[in-house]
Amino acid sequence: MTTCGEEWVGGVESLPNAMENGFEMPRPDSFIWVDVATGAVVGMVDADNLRKPSDKRKAAFASLRESTEEPMFGPPRRPKTIRVKSKQLAASLALSFPDIEVVCGPTPELANIPRAIALALIISGEEEEAKQSYFSPGMTSESLASFFEATAKLYRCKPWNQVPSDGHLIQVSIEALNLSNLVVSVIGQAGENFGFLVFPSLSDYEMFAAYGKAMTRGHLLKMPTFCVLDFEKKSRIPEQLQDEIDSNGWKLAYRTNCPWLIVCEGEVDSRPPTAEEYAMVEALSHAIAAMCSKFKEHKDSWNFDTPRRFSQEISTHAGALTVELQAPIRRNYQPRIETLLSQLAQAAQSRSEELEIQLATKLLDEFADSSFGQALGEDAYDCQILLELASYVSGTSIVGISPASLHDIVFEIIPAKVHMSPSEAGVCIEAARAFYHFLGDRYNLDVAEGCLKVLDDHAPAVLAQALSDQSSFGVAKSMSLVGIEAGFDVTSEEGLQAWMSEMDGQQLMEIILPLSGILEESAFQVTPEAVELPRRPSKKEKWKS
Repeated sequence: MTTCGEEWVGGVESLPNAMENGFEMPRPDSFIWVDVATGAVVGMVDADNLRKPSDKRKAAFASLRESTEEPMFGPPRRPKTIRVKSKQLAASLALSFPDIEVVCGPTPELANIPRAIALALIISGEEEEAKQSYFSPGMTSESLASFFEATAKLYRCKPWNQVPSDGHLIQVSIEALNLSNLVVSVIGQAGENFGFLVFPSLSDYEMFAAYGKAMTRGHLLKMPTFCVLDFEKKSRIPEQLQDEIDSNGWKLAYRTNCPWLIVCEGEVDSRPPTAEEYAMVEALSHAIAAMCSKFKEHKDSWNFDTPRRFSQEISTHAGALTVELQAPIRRNYQPRIETLLSQLAQAAQSRSEELEIQLATKLLDEFADSSFGQALGEDAYDCQILLELASYVSGTSIVGISPASLHDIVFEIIPAKVHMSPSEAGVCIEAARAFYHFLGDRYNLDVAEGCLKVLDDHAPAVLAQALSDQSSFGVAKSMSLVGIEAGFDVTSEEGLQAWMSEMDGQQLMEIILPLSGILEESAFQVTPEAVELPRRPSKKEKWKS
């Protein structure tokens, strides 16, 4: 097993209580190991019965061994250093793991991990947040009755049966509440978790979309603020809430479907809604129901090429509110004015490869000559690989890359396809950050801000870890690494030809089949032309024929 340069911190933490069939149930304590650089949980085991110090040591040994052999993220590996709070535990771990440096000290990195895990379960629908009362400050029985009536109307309308996906977004403005260009994502198309999410902006929605992908790769991004309206069967909510509904006579859809509204703030916090947020969701429930009824008249209502506008005055507990909606909406990645960036996007869309190469090279030169590029020196041209992959992924060049797509490129595609050492991860991320600062400053690319959030302080460590994980390498990259180990320069055409000439067909099959998982040997033909060798560009290297 390889030893990496990571530092892990470990300790026993209590996770927030769970909700099961409407009842608050305590979770077992867990011994958690966290990668300091990425903030990701690499290992976690139940440790509910740690009555004695010896029990805690046993849990620590078991969890550390399991975390190194089968980590939750990344390949099997041993950290260079581990840190725990207890001197006795540190001494015991040092005896059991002599190849790991054990440090005794504070472990503040563990503070937010339990709540982050609980929030992830809430968002995924596997867990629900503890619910106490519908009565937020400023809300009366009468105002909540108005909220319940609106949400019951929404549920009966079933917008999740009409809106094709949660990516068919609705843009909303409510002038009386000083709300402009909110973004609503209707959920429930999979037959569960019915309701909608409300984001302050399209950028916040894009970060939410990136958050889920990043978490699966051990990268904890900052969670944006958003509201969640969902519905639960009455029999499954706490008795206290059932009593509030019954005693106040609030209206439910089909007498059983109870609305619940919470606000998620930052990475791990959630709170009850304010009276204004209740009014916003009440107005949205009426407006979305009315909009869906109107959209039923048009078969192409949810076509991105023909977004429709809808306006309605809604009576709410906070008074009459005019709600302006437009749907479906999506990011307009095309620059609004004719620039080098817009020309590049048009060349990519029209598949004018030669023109795209010329324009991309010119854009790289502009970046290298800018203050952002000059700070990097020759490393500015490392962004060539980002431009190449962006064109491949989006079909509209770098301007068509959302934060979620950028996360795919940097932390999945580059490790799988590009020859890059883990030690070069920091330079790669630094160059990408500078490039997006340049695009935002020079061309006012509106998605640049969200993409920069993906390239956060944890990004170099997350990329370095992915570049070290050989299980994530593509077939071509894995094959070329075998050639390098055999002493061939497979990054050049001559070296590749020499290596493949040295190998006979059977030897190549023995290398390729375990990597690709192909079972039908007779159907797989290997030729030099079939092996692509993506690589990190050398300094100042540009596209040239």
